[in-house]
Formats: sequence, C-alpha cells, structure tokens
Amino acid sequence: MALVSHQHGFIYLKTFKTGGTSTEMALQGLCTPPGTKVKHYGPAILSDVGIVGARGKFTQTETTGWHSHMSAKKVAWKLGPLKWLRYHKIASVRNPFDKAVSWYWFATQKTPRPDQGSVEDFRAFLREQEAAGYFRSAEDIDWRVTHLMGRPVIDHYLRLEHLQ
Repeated sequence: MALVSHQHGFIYLKTFKTGGTSTEMALQGLCTPPGTKVKHYGPAILSDVGIVGARGKFTQTETTGWHSHMSAKKVAWKLGPLKWLRYHKIASVRNPFDKAVSWYWFATQKTPRPDQGSVEDFRAFLREQEAAGYFRSAEDIDWRVTHLMGRPVIDHYLRLEHLQ
C-alpha cells in the first residue's frame, strides 16, 4: 500500500510485518478529505488531498493500481517524477525478531501447524524459512518497497518499537 499526502508532501511506502496497517491508519487522515472514515480494510481513495491504496480483500479487485505493499518503482511511475522527487518518502521498520514473530503468526493463521504456538514450532518455522533462502533475501528486507534501481529511496524510517 502506499499513502500519498499532497498537502503534507509525503509518501508512505508499506513494508511487510512492520506495523504498516496501523501506521497507515494513523496517517490516513492526512491523505483524505475531512470526514473520511478510516477503515481497516477498504478500496483505494483518490482525491485532491492525497491517495490511500486499497487494503485487505479490496486489493484483489482494485482497478486504480493503488494497493498494499506497492513497490517504490510502481509508486514513482504512478505519481510521476516531480512528485516522487519532491515528496518525502517514509517507511516503517521493526526489530527483526519481532518481525519474524509477526510473520510466523500471520503465516500460521492461514495454514495451521500441529504444534502451532510452541517455541519448537517457531524454531522449526525459522529453519524452514532459512532453508528456503528467505532470510536476507530481497523480500525479507523489503527491497522492492524501499529501493529503486538498487538505491534506497526512504528519507525517514519510523521504528515500530518507538511509536506510541
């Protein structure tokens, strides 16, 4: 997902398992006309104030092209070079262990495991992901969201553990 605030000149690029939806919901009011209700899931909202990409099941039928976890490349292309270069780019980051725990619970809610929730199962999950080459991969570090043509684009990082 991407949030864009034309009034405040920022782009929020949503990374994986970093509290992105909560951060989006907190910032959404800066990207929509006054009185627009903030919802956990919903279709894209495009206005003169800004852009809110589709969240949840609405991403599957989205026709505007604004949706969850958009790449920096796609956001830059859709906004155009003037806004992309002028606006501040923001993303969330999270303690890697907390990110792994969040990822474990997200992955196992859709595909339950026999010992789900146990320390042993969490360790097994991490070993499986390591064997599959996930850790330190471009996906794990949100490379496509935070980089464009091999270069970092984020101006400001929000650390999840510092938000209140």
